[in-house]
Amino acid sequence: INPVLATTLRLITSLKNMNFSYTLNDGSTLPGFKFKPEYVGNNFTNSAPGIDFIIGAQDPDLRFRAARNGWLSSDPRLASMYMSEYREQLNGRATLEPLQDFRIDLNVSKQRSLQRSVIFRYNDSIGDFADLNDPIENGSYTITYNVWRTSFNSDEAFKQLQENRILIAQRLALDPEKPGRGIDTAGFPIGYGRGSQDVLIPAFLAAYGGSDANKIGLTAFPALPDINWKISYNGLSKIEWVKQFANNIQISNQYTSTYTVSGFQNILQDSTNLNGFTGDYVSKYQIRQVQIAERWGPFIGLDIKFVNNINAKFE
Repeated sequence: INPVLATTLRLITSLKNMNFSYTLNDGSTLPGFKFKPEYVGNNFTNSAPGIDFIIGAQDPDLRFRAARNGWLSSDPRLASMYMSEYREQLNGRATLEPLQDFRIDLNVSKQRSLQRSVIFRYNDSIGDFADLNDPIENGSYTITYNVWRTSFNSDEAFKQLQENRILIAQRLALDPEKPGRGIDTAGFPIGYGRGSQDVLIPAFLAAYGGSDANKIGLTAFPALPDINWKISYNGLSKIEWVKQFANNIQISNQYTSTYTVSGFQNILQDSTNLNGFTGDYVSKYQIRQVQIAERWGPFIGLDIKFVNNINAKFE
């Protein structure tokens, strides 16, 4: 067979393995539910909580529907919180062998969790069920996010972060619902100062990810995961003169990088939607910490197994 044709066919058929998984857990805790389940978790006599709930449907207004249908205890002393929980996890892996003894492993991942809670019970003063507090939301977020473009130039990346802030702030100020309200003494739109969380996080992601601050999403939660990889080649051991001293030689390169929002919680807002101290718009969530964990493991690795069964590894 023609060598060019053989190489072309091998490239076309280089995908050797691929798997993808997506897991979604969505549930609710409803305190004060009065009826005893009969079959498969449902009370058919009162149609509570309903076949739709039993098969997995999650109604954000479940507590109000339960109250209207008389499913809940009217004891005003009930102190347990109504809670809903959402968790999703995405994982993908693929193995490519474009050339003989040349292997590329690719992977992506994303995990997100969100919990909502509120005290919901009968209120004597109004004679009906109601939320006793504003709903509380909190969660975490992790996604594969590549910053290899700035791996060896963190000082420049930090300088770029500082420069990106004004670009991000100017883009945010174009929001018709939360527009800029003039220019502050540092040249930033009023409402989006240089220390604003909404400004800093996109500026940080753009700077260390090597992206254009004029194009990056204005969010702390990137939607699509980047690809991490491991590349290995062990064809050197098939060279005749190499066989004299080594049974196997593997050259490898591996890169993993993840971005994590370690904890966030919604912020209760007043009618002005402004921070009274800074004058910035209040963010939807207060984010405790964001971090990027990057690892070249290794950047270049050499693993040798000699004919006398001694192993040597260099990274």
